[in-house]
Amino acid sequence: MKQLIDEVAAYHPDEPFFHVGADEAWLLGTCPRCARAARRVGKNGLYLTHMKPVWQHVLSLGKRPIMWDDMLRRFTLTELKQVPRDVVLMYWLYNRFEPDVAANFPHLPRYLEQGFDVLGASAAKGADGRFANLPNVDRRLRNVFAWARVARRHQLTGVVSTAWSRYTYLLAPCEPFETAWLSLAGSAEAYWTARPPSPDAFVRKFLRLDGGAEDDELAELILRPGRPGYAKLAEVLRARAASGGRRPNYWLLLSALYELEAWIGHCQEVEKQVVHQLPLFEAGRLPPTSRNQLRQRVRRSLAQVGALKTLLSKELRKTLPRAEVEEFVASRLDGYEVVLEALADVIG
Repeated sequence: MKQLIDEVAAYHPDEPFFHVGADEAWLLGTCPRCARAARRVGKNGLYLTHMKPVWQHVLSLGKRPIMWDDMLRRFTLTELKQVPRDVVLMYWLYNRFEPDVAANFPHLPRYLEQGFDVLGASAAKGADGRFANLPNVDRRLRNVFAWARVARRHQLTGVVSTAWSRYTYLLAPCEPFETAWLSLAGSAEAYWTARPPSPDAFVRKFLRLDGGAEDDELAELILRPGRPGYAKLAEVLRARAASGGRRPNYWLLLSALYELEAWIGHCQEVEKQVVHQLPLFEAGRLPPTSRNQLRQRVRRSLAQVGALKTLLSKELRKTLPRAEVEEFVASRLDGYEVVLEALADVIG
């Protein structure tokens, strides 16, 4: 561990901080060796046994360790006092939307009372579901803005906006980084001014600065699209890209992903309909007209797969390497394609 820290630190000689991670060690004390140690000192004691040399080594390099706070949330006061006050706690909460500390940021008062410097951590993307195709702009902006207000009110060391690529290494990627421009720009505005506007006001401002008018209808669609509105939003965003704004590729990518969302919603409806009608079909009691309608819906959905793959690949290739494009497209479409082919075989 020390060798790895030294290797990374050497590339950043003037950086005063060093993030040591140390989050979500939920399986701590599981292996036989660690379980024996945990029985002696407890899981929190085992965690401290590992982390103390890490903190001290980083400090010996003239840098302050930053660490995620989640494992400390269950610490007793005695255990928390064993963490050096030179360690900066990065307190992450991605689904809190109001700056009410008691209700939404319950661990912050204790950290501050114990003399820690605290960095807040919001999420600009990667916190709206393991297989999300787009960030929920309204939720992301409200999370960012809540953290900005809390940081100002309690004089925190700062705030970061995380942008997670996938929930674990074994899962498919969540939404691409390029989809997060609205929440990243909102982060910049909120953290520089510490007085963020409402999400609606910020989106309208973003649209104006992008080179167009403050489009209230588009702002509403972006913040609260709803599945029935995905196809319409995709169309509106394509028109926005063609209007000569500063970020046409951003709007085109969002448009393609909203087309994907609309198609997924349609496929899920088709699947439910077929499953619902399957007993009638197997019993030979499904009217021919209903069977033909189902067949047409399944075939129409299957026919759209190729066009969607082409569209998504085209837009994603503008900002992602080929391997990542192929992984994202396959993870979104291949499973549905298999299901649709199976349904087509069943219906005939």
